[in-house]
Amino acid sequence: MLLTLKNKQKGFTLLELLVVISIIGFLSSIINASLNTARNNARIKAGMESEASLNHRFPGIAKIYFENGQIKDLAGSNIQNGSANVTYSNDVPYGNTQSVDFNNSNGYISFPNSSVADIRTTGGFTASAWIKSPPASFGRVITTGHHGFDGGILLGTTKESMTNQKYEIIAGVGGDSSIYNDDTQEKPNSTFFYTQGSNINDGKWHNIAFVTDYINKQSIIYLDGKEMPIAKYPGTCGVVEGTRLNISGCNTKPVPDTRYTNWYLGKAPVTNSEYYTGKIFNPSIGLDN
Repeated sequence: MLLTLKNKQKGFTLLELLVVISIIGFLSSIINASLNTARNNARIKAGMESEASLNHRFPGIAKIYFENGQIKDLAGSNIQNGSANVTYSNDVPYGNTQSVDFNNSNGYISFPNSSVADIRTTGGFTASAWIKSPPASFGRVITTGHHGFDGGILLGTTKESMTNQKYEIIAGVGGDSSIYNDDTQEKPNSTFFYTQGSNINDGKWHNIAFVTDYINKQSIIYLDGKEMPIAKYPGTCGVVEGTRLNISGCNTKPVPDTRYTNWYLGKAPVTNSEYYTGKIFNPSIGLDN
C-alpha cells in the first residue's frame, strides 16, 4: 500500500518535462506564424480597400503600374518618360504585376507635362502608393510641381529630429510665393505635416495616401486605410485637429502654370536630392474635378 502511494506521488521526469516544453514551443510557433500571416493579410486587405475607395472618390486618376519592365497607365500604354537607376521587382503586395526598386542609388521616374496630374482642381486630390522599406532619412515617393510641395504635392517618408528619429509619413501641398513673378496671381500657402506612430520601416508593404479636400478644408494622411495622428512643421499653414489638418485659413491651390502638371516618383522635381530608396507599387494621383 505504501509502495502504491509513493508511486502515485512520483512527478514528471526531466525528459518528460523537456518533451512537453518542446511541444508547447512548437505549437506556439505555429500559432504565432498564423497570427502574423492573418495580420499581414488584414493589413493588405485594408490597404486595397482604401486604394479602391480613393480611386472611386477621385475619378480623375493618373494611376501607374509596372509590368514586364515597363511603366504603364490604366489603358496599358507604355508611358515611360524618363528614369534612372531603378529596377523592376516581382515583390508586390498583391496581384501579378511588378514594383519598382529604387536601389539606394539616386533612382527616379518622371512624368512631365501630364495634364491628368494637374492638381489645380476645385474639389481636392489624393496621392497614394504602396511602399516597402523606406529610406533612413527624408525620401520623396510622389511629387509634383516646382520643388514637390512648393507649387504642387509631396508624399514621402522621413526619419529626423522633428519626428524623434522615428519613421513617419510626410505630406504637403501649396507653394512658395517667391517663385511667382506676377503680383496679380494667387500666392498659395504651403502645408507640410507628418504622421505620429507610423512604424513603416518594418520590411512590409504599406499603403500610404495623402488627401486634401478643398471643399471641407482639410488634409489627411492614411496608413493602410486608417487616418493617422499628425503634427505640423513649424511655419507652415493649417491647424491640427486630431487626425486632420484644418486648412480653412490656407490657400494651398497652385496658380495656373504648366510646371505644376509635372510629377515624379523617387525624388524632388527640380533639386536632385531627397531620393526615395525603397520599393514603390501602384502609385497614383487622383483628382476630384
